[in-house]
Amino acid sequence: MTYPPSSFDRERMVELIKSVGKRELAREAKIAMRAISAIYDGREGLSDAQLQRMADATERIEKRCQEHQKKAEATITWLKSQSEEIGLVALASSLRVDAANLAKVISEKRAPSKALLADAAKLMKAPNT
Repeated sequence: MTYPPSSFDRERMVELIKSVGKRELAREAKIAMRAISAIYDGREGLSDAQLQRMADATERIEKRCQEHQKKAEATITWLKSQSEEIGLVALASSLRVDAANLAKVISEKRAPSKALLADAAKLMKAPNT
């Protein structure tokens, strides 16, 4: 026999749900935007099943974000080592990016673009020639 979540559990789920963007949550949970807006606006009336579905989707979104962050950190570490090994200009040239922008990414003053991460991942996997 399963019991409905307590009011404390509901509050924790609502806090978790509010930690991600509405559109991303709607897409992941496959739930209407009005239900998500109801959570953000503090309205009652959502079923426990809807709330649980949104909380599960939020956890999946956060897990993906954490995995992406770990990959980005590993890539930046690799970029730093390659910059020291072959030089910033040569690395930027092999990635087909501007050296000044790459320097900002390496110094963590700018977030790496998806394209830069993808190009760096290809270079990381390529055998050294």
